[in-house]
Amino acid sequence: GLGLFISGRPAGCAPPGACFRGPRGREDMDMNESDILLQTMTDKMTLYRQTIENGRAEKRVIYRGVPCALSRTAITAAPNAPALRSPMPEPLYRLSLHMPAGTVTLAGDTAEITRHGQVFTCSLSGSIGYPSHSVCVAEIREVKQHD
Repeated sequence: GLGLFISGRPAGCAPPGACFRGPRGREDMDMNESDILLQTMTDKMTLYRQTIENGRAEKRVIYRGVPCALSRTAITAAPNAPALRSPMPEPLYRLSLHMPAGTVTLAGDTAEITRHGQVFTCSLSGSIGYPSHSVCVAEIREVKQHD
C-alpha cells in the first residue's frame, strides 16, 4: 500500500520514478518503468525496411518477434464512414505503436503486427525514443485473420 512510498516514490528507489515495488513490497517484485510497460506489450511485430543493395531495392527484415502494443490515442482517428457509393470504410487509419526501449523505426518502414489472431499490415513513422520505451505512428493498411 501507501506505506511503501516515500516522497512520492517507492522507498529505496532512485532516481524518482525509476522503480516500482510490487503490491507486497518484496524485493523480487521490484520493476522499473521499462519492465512494467513491457508487460503490456502483448502484440508481436516484424519490421521491414527498404534498402538499396548493389543498385537494387530490397525489403529487409530489421526486427522479428518484437513485443509491442498497438494503441488508440487522442492523436489517432478511426476510419471514415463509407462514401455514399462505397461498400467499405476507408482502409487507412492510424494507431500508436509502443515498443521496447531502443527499438528504432524510420519513416517509411513497414510492419506486420500480430494481435489477438489478427495481422495488421502498416506503414510506420520515425520512432521517438524514451528511457522506458519507443513509440511511433502506425498507418494501418490491411487487417486480416492470422493463419
